[in-house]
Formats: sequence, structure tokens, C-alpha cells
Amino acid sequence: MEIDDVITECPAEYRERVECPTTRGAAEQVGLHAVAARILARRIPHLTGPVSGWLTPSLRDLPDPATLPDAERAAVRIAAAIRQKQSVALCTDYDVDGITAHTVLRDALIHVFGHAAERVSPFIGHRLRDGYGLTDPVCGRIINHKPDLVITADCGTSDAPRIERLAAAGIDVIVTDHHSVPAGGVPDAALATVNPSRHDSAFADPAIAGCAVVWFLMAQVRRVLIANGDLPASAPKLAASLDLVALGTVADAVSLFSPTNRVLVLSGLKMMNAGRRPCWRALSAHLGRDRFDVDDLGFQIGPRINARGRVADPLAALRFLTASDDGAAAAALAQLDEDNTSRKEIERRMVSVAREQAQATLTNASPFVCVYDDSFHPGVQGIVASRLMDRFGRVTAVLSPSAGGDTLSGSLRSVDGVDIGEALREVARRHPDLLLRHGGHPMAAGVTLRPANRARFVTALDAVVREQLGERRLSPVFWHDGELAPADRSVTTVDALATLVPFGRGFEAPQFFGGFEVAAARAVGAEPVHLSLELRASSETLRAIWFRALDTPQSDWPVQVGESVECIYRLQRDGYRGGDRIQLIVEHARRAGAS
Repeated sequence: MEIDDVITECPAEYRERVECPTTRGAAEQVGLHAVAARILARRIPHLTGPVSGWLTPSLRDLPDPATLPDAERAAVRIAAAIRQKQSVALCTDYDVDGITAHTVLRDALIHVFGHAAERVSPFIGHRLRDGYGLTDPVCGRIINHKPDLVITADCGTSDAPRIERLAAAGIDVIVTDHHSVPAGGVPDAALATVNPSRHDSAFADPAIAGCAVVWFLMAQVRRVLIANGDLPASAPKLAASLDLVALGTVADAVSLFSPTNRVLVLSGLKMMNAGRRPCWRALSAHLGRDRFDVDDLGFQIGPRINARGRVADPLAALRFLTASDDGAAAAALAQLDEDNTSRKEIERRMVSVAREQAQATLTNASPFVCVYDDSFHPGVQGIVASRLMDRFGRVTAVLSPSAGGDTLSGSLRSVDGVDIGEALREVARRHPDLLLRHGGHPMAAGVTLRPANRARFVTALDAVVREQLGERRLSPVFWHDGELAPADRSVTTVDALATLVPFGRGFEAPQFFGGFEVAAARAVGAEPVHLSLELRASSETLRAIWFRALDTPQSDWPVQVGESVECIYRLQRDGYRGGDRIQLIVEHARRAGAS
């Protein structure tokens, strides 16, 4: 490696999104605000159907649950367990998707279908002791418990050996999942594998999260119970659980271009804001919120649920969501808040070490960076991988030792154009002895391997990533939606853009490009790594905040007072001024002409 090829800075590339004239015209025809019409036209390249389907999606448009593969078979078996008063074990992942899926299953079985609570048992692996999904330790505990039926959620598709163990012990297993199916296919020993990612799936929208898969399956169970006469036709539907589905969907970062996910999130937010669950009332009081929005799901609620599974026993997060009164919910929330504070400190230390390690080894030609340290905490790998991916614009893996030290676990995050889940499957095909476990999505994945195989893993995955990219070179990319006229930097525009929510992966929040002069700047925050700015354009001065602008409080500032800068920013109401003015949320800034 040439010294000059080592990255000392990672210059960002600014790209403007392309607009679809057909979508723009259709949006303007229904009277959409000009800036909102511009955003919609840059999110929907090929409009099919009316614009109203995007602005006001309806639960009536959801796919039929019966079209999920094995849904009918699974529903019949679950209905039989309810009728025969059998014991049911719920085995789910420890992240937000898994915990919300667990709660959806529990709510449906107990509160809608009338199954006795003592016949429903939770089995959620401990991230540090057990690892992800239906691992051997979790499988052993289930066998010792001797349930009649196991239902997985957000895991199981890649767990054929453990499912064979359960089946051999006389336990029926229904897998519900949304992760990619391995090359060997779905687990043969499972009674049913309900997964919209199956190649034989007829479900119209495979982009749903694990919590949505179980929600649709429970809707099918309700149908079967009513058809069998075991449940009255007037029994409650499952809309009351959509708050949980919305949370899991946003937190798992599945596509919000998906019509199904958009309906689920919008409908779920309405349920959440109705305040029927004690957990939401406790959180509302804690955050001082009258209403929750999509950002709260992703940046306030999700991290608190995730933090427990990252650093401790995930059952505390389940207790928060299922709390029966406000006092219990507040007590559980206090624990989650404490865990989230611990997680932030662990993350800060890990990011610092990982960033320095990546900076020392990454070259301009490298498409993939892998960092490892004995001190890394497995529970924060994914967050750190995301931070490095955002910083360097490369496919990123963060590895750390397992609790026993006999294996390494890793979280990976990817960039547009690299399907990291498929890349791992290709590595496994080429090197059958290399990976102990692997799985994930195009943008995020996980892996387990022997410590002695770390160098081989890096070489093998780097080769596959390069093949997927071809001649393309990677760098951090910030997409934007063009410039705004000064008159459009207003509360009116913020309100108009709110008609397009939910924003998220695949339907990204609006970001704009602009040139400004830095009129004032100061570092803020408990650890001052954010920059509070005043940005001047013509005769207008705007408040702005740039979160995590600095790596450390001692870092050089990327912009200085008096400089002309180019910014990628979002619009937000300025809460400190009563919400009647706007501030800019800076996503990235650079000195003018630095591109």
C-alpha cells in the first residue's frame, strides 16, 4: 500500500436526485405544495395509480395474509394449539423488530384469542451469552421447558439444525421470519416457514419486517378460529397491535417505499398516539411529548428498546411494552433509559477506536473495511458499523470476541449497490468451512466465525464486494433535492412536507442543498461534538445545528466563522422559538468549492 493512497480525509460527494415529470405533474394536479410535489417526484420514478395512494394509504389496500407462504398451515396449527390448550413458546430476536414481534404474538394469543397467559412462554436469547436467533443454548432451554409448539419471529430461517433438535424432541416449530432464505432452502424440520422472502411467496410485498409477518399471520389465525367456530365473528381485529408493528418496522429500517410498510406505520402511529398502552403514556410523560412521530420511533423509542438487548437481558424491554399499568411502565422505562446511557458510552469509546483503526488501513481503492478489537462490545457492533459506513462510504464490518472467546461475531452495514446478505452467501458458497453462521438483508447482516479465520474472511468478502461493484469507486455520498428559494425555507414548507410522511429507508426524508456564510458557530452538547451555527444567505440569518460534526471535542472544526460553505440540510420547526420559525438540521457541510 502506498503511503499517499491511505485516506487522511474522506471527501463527500453531493448528488442531486432525479425528478420524474409524470409524478410531478400528478402531484401538482391534486394541489400538492410545489416543494412537496418536487420531493414526491424524486421518490417515485414510475408512478402507478393515483397520487392519493401515497398520500393517504389505507388498511384496505394491505395484501391478503393468506398469500404468505405456509400461512394457512401455520394458522391451522396455532388454532389447534389454542383449542387444545397447549403450551406455546415464543422465540424471537432481541432487537426492536424481535421484541415488538414477540409482543404482537403474545397480545394476539392471550388478549384476542383467549389463550391462557401461563401457556405462553418467552424465549429471547441474550445477545452476549446466547447470540442471535434460535441458538443452541436457547434451543436447549426450550427443550427443557417441553412446550407443544414453538413460534419463532424475526429468526429461524437459517436455524435448520436447531429446528431439527426441537422436532426430534417432539416439538412442532413454526418459523416466521423475513430474512433471506439460505441456499439450502427453508428448514425441512419446520412445520411451516412463513417468510415473504421465500422464492415461492405469493405475498405482494416482501419488504415487511418480522413484526409485520407475525401480525399478518395472526390475522390469518383469527380467520381460521372464526371459521372453526372457536372465535365469534365479532372478536376484535388486530389493529390495536399496529403501534408495535409501526415501531418494529421503522426501527428495523425496512423499506418505506413499500406501500404496505407505509400503511402499517401511519396506522400504527395513530394507535400509539391514542395512548392506550401504559408504555406509551410513560414515554410521553418522560419525553414531554403530546404526540409521537416517525422520528420518535427511530430515534427515541427504538434505541431504548434496542439498548436493553445490546447490553443486558432483553426481557426488560418486553416488560416495558407489556406493562399493565403506568407505574410498571415507568419503572421499566427507567431501566431502559439507564441501559441506553450505558450503550451511548460504550458506543463512544468503540467508535473512537474503530475510526482510528479504519483511518490507518483504508485506502482510496478499498471498497470494504473491517475493524476488530478485543475490547469491542458485541451489542454495539451494528451502531459502530453504521457510523463508519456513514463516515467513509464503504461496506463495513465490526468484529468482536464472543463471551467465551471461542468465536468472533460481527455486524455488517452496506452501501447502495452492494447486497451484503448476498455477498455473505457467496462467501459461504466459495468457502464452506469459513462461516459458522451468517444472514441478513441487502443493507445489513451478521456473521459468526472462528478467530483463526478472520484474515481469510476479510480477503474473501473483499473479493466478493469488489465483484459486485465492478469499476465503481466508493466514497461518502449525500443525496439532496436541489436548492430552496429563501421564501420556501419556511414553516409552510415544513407543514407541506409533513403530508408525505413516513420517511425512511427507500423513501428518504427531504434534504436540500444551499450555500451560506457561517455567521456564528459554537460547540454544544454534554460532550461538545455538535456545532450550533448561524448561517447567512443574502439578508437572512438562519439557526442551524450539525449533530456529530466533530469526532471528538478536540477535533478541528470542519467549518469556521466567516467562511462560505455548502450544506446539505433538512428543514425543521425551531422549538426554541415556539415553532413558528424554522431551523436547519445540517447533515454535512464543506467549504465552498471543496468538491
